[in-house]
Amino acid sequence: QIVFVYLPGPERFFKNQEDLVKEKVLKIINENKIEFVDMEEEILKTTNPKMLFINSHSHYNENGYQYVSTTILNKINQIKKKK
Repeated sequence: QIVFVYLPGPERFFKNQEDLVKEKVLKIINENKIEFVDMEEEILKTTNPKMLFINSHSHYNENGYQYVSTTILNKINQIKKKK
């Protein structure tokens, strides 16, 4: 089984910059009935998404990677339970 995970970069949260490719990718994902985890939605649920990154031009920090990995695992487990 394939599960596609969309993992946004810091620009989304520091510059409020939308990912122009995301909608195109989502269309393909939906057309092919591929399970999808939208980490952008999950990160926006946190109190301060910027705190998950080292800075506005870098990777996730330790807390960010912990949050992302835990969330992805939980989402995959939810998907498995639906099957």
